Amino acid sequence: MSSIVRIKLPNPPTKYPDYKDTLRLEFLYSCAYCTTMEIEAGGIGFEIDHYWPQSSCQHLIDVHENLCWACRHCNDGKLEQPTRDLAELGYRFFNPDVDEITDHFAVDGVRWVSTGTKIAELTDKLLGMNRASLLRIREQRLRQFESNEMLLRGIRA
Repeated sequence: MSSIVRIKLPNPPTKYPDYKDTLRLEFLYSCAYCTTMEIEAGGIGFEIDHYWPQSSCQHLIDVHENLCWACRHCNDGKLEQPTRDLAELGYRFFNPDVDEITDHFAVDGVRWVSTGTKIAELTDKLLGMNRASLLRIREQRLRQFESNEMLLRGIRA
């Protein structure tokens, strides 16, 4: 399992609506949460996500580090979470800027299995990290990887 690593670009915009192109590139055209790439999304749109909700963190609306690129499914699933109360209890979403994904999820075939952290619990519960569309994408990625490995073995032989 790979973790999304944000490639921070110099001189980001100053207002969050202007970040779209910057965030797309920084997150390699992938959702910060489920890792779905735009070309794999099958018509699901992508949008700017505020990691800490706008409703409770007005002071972070235009802060670069609070902005992610997310598929509409993950962004909609976040709703206005985490609330301050949940965050104080340790429940927050996986944050690709500070968390290592393998600290919260393990791989079992194409399924992401929670390691039991509160971060994994909230992320999986609200974002559905094993929803059918993600399992199909991961199966396709696995088949492509295996095909590439077979092709390379054939070339080497």
